[in-house]
Amino acid sequence: MNRPGLSTFVLVSSAAIAVVRFAARADGLPQPVLAAAVLAASTAALAHALYRVLDALRSGRRMPDTSQEKCEDGGRVLDALHPGAGDARDAAVADRFPFAFLGLLIAFSGFASWPGGLHPGIHPLQTLLLVSALLAWPACRAESRPADARARAAAERFRRILVAAALALAALATIAYAAAVRPTIASVDFFFYACYSRDLAAGDPDVPLWRYVYFPGVYAFWRAVFQLGDGSLESLQWAYLALLAANAALLGLLAGRACRSLPAGLFAAIWYPVLCSRFEGFMGTTEPLATLPLLAGLLAWEGKPLRAWTGFVRVLALGLGIGLAVYAKQQGGLLSLAAAALISSALWGPEEGRHSLGHLLLLPAASLAVFLAAIAFEGQGLEPLRWGLQFTSRYASEGSLLDNIYALAKHDESLALAAAASIAAWLALLLTPALRPALQRPAGRLATLATFAALASLAQFSWRGYRHYALLGIPFAVLAAVVLARHLLEQFPPDLRHRPLIRFLPLPLAAFPLVWSGDDPASLHPWQMTPDVRSVIPPLWHEGPEARLDLEELRRVLRPGDELLLIPPRRNEVHFVLGTRSRIFRLGYGWDGGPEDLLMAIENPLLKSVLVFTRPGDDSDQGTWELFEAGRVVSLLPQLGFRRSHELRTLDLWQR
Repeated sequence: MNRPGLSTFVLVSSAAIAVVRFAARADGLPQPVLAAAVLAASTAALAHALYRVLDALRSGRRMPDTSQEKCEDGGRVLDALHPGAGDARDAAVADRFPFAFLGLLIAFSGFASWPGGLHPGIHPLQTLLLVSALLAWPACRAESRPADARARAAAERFRRILVAAALALAALATIAYAAAVRPTIASVDFFFYACYSRDLAAGDPDVPLWRYVYFPGVYAFWRAVFQLGDGSLESLQWAYLALLAANAALLGLLAGRACRSLPAGLFAAIWYPVLCSRFEGFMGTTEPLATLPLLAGLLAWEGKPLRAWTGFVRVLALGLGIGLAVYAKQQGGLLSLAAAALISSALWGPEEGRHSLGHLLLLPAASLAVFLAAIAFEGQGLEPLRWGLQFTSRYASEGSLLDNIYALAKHDESLALAAAASIAAWLALLLTPALRPALQRPAGRLATLATFAALASLAQFSWRGYRHYALLGIPFAVLAAVVLARHLLEQFPPDLRHRPLIRFLPLPLAAFPLVWSGDDPASLHPWQMTPDVRSVIPPLWHEGPEARLDLEELRRVLRPGDELLLIPPRRNEVHFVLGTRSRIFRLGYGWDGGPEDLLMAIENPLLKSVLVFTRPGDDSDQGTWELFEAGRVVSLLPQLGFRRSHELRTLDLWQR
């Protein structure tokens, strides 16, 4: 088969795969037909790549041999053995063979991924290799025709269309996932600060100070949501999605402007929610509240020199972002440590591009002033600061720092690999004198600060290994990875950087962290336009059939605003659904205490109702039951003047 015939066969086969794939979904075409079509196309692609390798080698043999020279003894030696020597034949082989061989590796990886690659939900990486091998055909064709400008132009057009289509489909899949997962956004922590924010928005004067185990920024946000919305769970869930979308948008703007690339910005904006889906980001956590102001501060700074009047404005903007990040969450203070990376730009580099030391000294002062002003605005003096720091200092640790980080890396190896590659790239730029100036440019400064912020966020894993802790550093890890990857590509020589295969390779590499799904079926999959997350995410506790019936019966007994004590005190969705309050209980809506806290509240004559959970919702509920010695406390209720008025399916209501 001649070369045009083989190329045409590969192209037609690749097109047939797409047709058969869609036909299989629409008309129920038998799976063997799809498998056979894919196998035929991947086999053809492999044969095409192998032909190109052999053709590259033969092209050298067909050229006249001018590399042999006579020596004084009459022998012949190859001129190519001497450094710097070479003839036209060697140059042709050296130019074509490496890229032909690279195309062969790509084609073989796709061929070896059959048939597992037919099932993206089970073998996403094999699917990526298989699809990449088929989509690389235009680039491989252009590499085999170095003098054909039309082939190169066609490969570039195909690459751009492919990038646009992939980003558009991934964006649509992200929006579809967010809409599907919205009804499941909640957690015990979410209802903790949701109930406090509800009471604060209603103007309740007796909201317990225990709320300040979270810094006040959490309640400032959710109180505004209650005041602007109808206070329903659905409105809170949409507000949280808007918060995630704002983080993604700022991250996309940062990456896009730093890389001077719209696709890079869109990729970063999509990668963020994908990672959120893997690290409990769709459970109503507080980390996005801390990252949002810092991302806004970085966008206002843009990595430009902090000097003169414009530098003063940027310092204030960056200080505002850092101060509000800490105001939103105690661990936001870890992100502020990344500002130390700015010192390097004040000591090294061209004079006109350095930060002013005076401006750098102003940054921590501005950040501290913003933070203290926000704390003072609460009207409780320094009590929020004292409560928040005290709670953090006595937070019991579980596991070591290294163990928790290792568990985090195992949960999403793609993020771990991307983070490690980013650190390696940053060190390579730093330690190579010829490349070091790249870190002194605005994009390099942004990447440096983002790298330090992501690393500083890992310190919180010395306490616990909760997955949502990673959300504090994920935006900055994404920013660093995208910007540094762009920097590395720019270091390639222009003639190499513009080779069709080199321009194609970043696409499957970028797709890798998006399609990797690990063992979590509830995470965001970019190839699913209609995700069925409700089938893999358990319903919220209060939406279970028995709990829902119990709460409906309690609505007829308890009124919104009534004081209610929960035993054990953890499932605050009861307070949220019924509109009841927890002001007499010292911990408010918290559960970090003991039986003495329950008894103190029960002995208060103002308490009229106690709700006992007779069936634990999960292991944590059982642990809280044991922590508060709930069985013993419930046995004392009759002696303290309470009687069981309603015995329901999962709950018992005791009233005085």
